[in-house]
Formats: sequence, C-alpha cells, structure tokens
Amino acid sequence: MPTRDVERRLAPRRMPSRERPPTYLRLLAGPQLLVRDLSTLGALVESGVRLLPGTRARVHVPATHGRVLVPARVVRSEVTHVTAGRTSYCSALAFERPIDIVEG
Repeated sequence: MPTRDVERRLAPRRMPSRERPPTYLRLLAGPQLLVRDLSTLGALVESGVRLLPGTRARVHVPATHGRVLVPARVVRSEVTHVTAGRTSYCSALAFERPIDIVEG
C-alpha cells in the first residue's frame, strides 16, 4: 500500500465547520494563530508569523477546563499566501503533552 494512503495521525483531528467555528490559539509572546485542525497532540495553524521548524513555542490552547499554556514544537512550516504587504504561513505544532480539547 502506498504510504500516502496510510493514516499516520496518532489522535483524531477537530476541524472548523459550521457547527464548530474557527478556533484561535495564542502564542505566549505573540499573535493569534488560526486553527485549521486541532487534536489532543497538536495543531495545524495559519498566521502571518513565520514559525521555524525545530523551534519551541508556548501556546494558549482552549481546553476542557479553560485555556491552558502548552509547550509545543514546530514540526513544519510553509508559505501559503503572498500578497502585497502580507505573507501567510501554515505551521504544524506538536504539543509536548496531550491536552483535553474543547469539543464544541
């Protein structure tokens, strides 16, 4: 079986929809990050801030018992949009510990 057909995710993802509006995470010392998808182990986020792969970040995440500050590692990051005066990046974050995310 080709590797692209194999699901490698360790936890189910929560994606924004009509029933679940977009969620934002916030860097400890920085801007909001728009969540493309979120799981107990990580998040795929979009922002105007370049996050360098291999670096660590601390993010505020909406969890079952309020917002929690979670240490994370930037797994990958790429440019998604370029316009006059703005560049958007999509970055994958791996949380250093599992969290109980809000489900609704």
